[in-house]
Amino acid sequence: MKTLLRLAPSGPIWPYSIAQLRRDEPWLSISAAPHEGEVASWLALDPPIVVIEPVATEPPAYDPTTHSLAEAMPIEVNGQWQQAWRLEEIPPQPIVPNYQGFYDALLVSEAYNLVLQQVMNANTPGPAAALAVLISALQDALNGRANPSALQTSIWLLLSQLTLPPEAAVELQSLLSNNNLADLYVLTPPGPEPEP
Repeated sequence: MKTLLRLAPSGPIWPYSIAQLRRDEPWLSISAAPHEGEVASWLALDPPIVVIEPVATEPPAYDPTTHSLAEAMPIEVNGQWQQAWRLEEIPPQPIVPNYQGFYDALLVSEAYNLVLQQVMNANTPGPAAALAVLISALQDALNGRANPSALQTSIWLLLSQLTLPPEAAVELQSLLSNNNLADLYVLTPPGPEPEP
């Protein structure tokens, strides 16, 4: 397929269209359907415009899950223009924390049932207050007002009031991981920094 290419000093401009030519050269009279002689006269412009008809080439093999394929500027090989291709890496999708998924899974988890049992059997109001703080922080996150620092503190506060078996901690960690929260929150607070 024939196409226009402008030989600018900074490098060829491709693709180049009649509309671009009208913008770049407003003084130039351009027919609605330029004939061959008119197109040939564009070679005298500065910078010149040439008509090329690249030879079709096979696109390279690629993995569409990691790259996208696009047609690149044709290349000239031994005086003949050839179709060229470029592969562009698809950027990774951002990891979005799924607070709703975590909350829904937490409420039906065995670990949460154990939390509720220990809260209800506690002899002091501390565990119930800590659970209320956690639920409040989660509700903020569900409503688009996530405060990672406050939510992290509420997790540590609640777990410090309870004695959960290892399997419960494993389940909670799995809930965090499955909902893209494991990089934001940890179940165990960091230990004291060693003294210099």
